[in-house]
Amino acid sequence: MTLSRFASAGPGVLKGRLAQASWTVDHAREMFGRALRAARNLVIDPPPRSDELIYEGYSLSYPEIHIRYRLRNAQYTHRVVLLDCSAEQFRSLEAAEWTPLLHHIGLSFAPFHQRVTDIAAVRATCMPLPDDLRRLYEASSLNGSAEFRYRSGLDPTRRIAYRSDVATEAPPPLRPRLEDKVLVLNGGGKDSIVAAELVRALGIPFAWFTVDTTAVQTAVIAASGSKHACSV
Repeated sequence: MTLSRFASAGPGVLKGRLAQASWTVDHAREMFGRALRAARNLVIDPPPRSDELIYEGYSLSYPEIHIRYRLRNAQYTHRVVLLDCSAEQFRSLEAAEWTPLLHHIGLSFAPFHQRVTDIAAVRATCMPLPDDLRRLYEASSLNGSAEFRYRSGLDPTRRIAYRSDVATEAPPPLRPRLEDKVLVLNGGGKDSIVAAELVRALGIPFAWFTVDTTAVQTAVIAASGSKHACSV
């Protein structure tokens, strides 16, 4: 399109072409940035990337859960705060029943350690991991971290293997009395807001679930009018 034809185009056509040009520039910038990150990864974290993340267990001290991991001889700890559980409720819990749940919370944080290195496996030294749960976590880590890996210049199709040193069978899960409520993931963006409004339109009570809460995510919770929120 010549400059004269471009200038004489209607507002709608002009707006569309500008949007298309902006998308093309953004896409090229993203691809260039991903190529740079992939090259950087080869330098700072060269293949073969065979590091194993070890999930060592957790410790409880109301209202906090401290979850321990080891990677490359360094120890990492995630802290989970029980905001919606009173001291009385906490003391009434049966540890033997809740232990499997707390272990699974610990395993759910494992993929975050891809920010340290492109881990190849997660090994639990404190809990059994039956085949069905192993497959669940492998699928979850693959699908849940694909965008992060792609944007970080990593192979989004690479699987992380899950295994356990504990051969005993897993204890039966706790089956508590639950409310009819769903968790809405709070990333602080429009997708989170739309998801919450869709759930609200269906008449289903919901609670926000936020990781590493930011000011934007806090504002989303406040604007939603929902008083129920969980954060880690």
